Amino acid sequence: MPQSWLGGVDEMSSGNGVARQLMRLQHEWVRGQGYALLETSTDQGNLAMARLNLQEGFEVCGTRAEPHRLQVLYLKQLRELLAS
Repeated sequence: MPQSWLGGVDEMSSGNGVARQLMRLQHEWVRGQGYALLETSTDQGNLAMARLNLQEGFEVCGTRAEPHRLQVLYLKQLRELLAS
């Protein structure tokens, strides 16, 4: 399964749509590889990433407790799932 690990945007570029464009390009690539679902997580306090995830169609699907931090889990459906 493809993974994007620790992506980010420099603070000087924050608010210019760079993260959104990078996210959309990643999603296009993943969709083109045939994946139907995409999962991501972010630290609870990262409000900018939470907002971007929700605006781009992710839904909160849970949380994960790690030492010294809580992560919020998100799921996005990229295409219709096939019935089994």
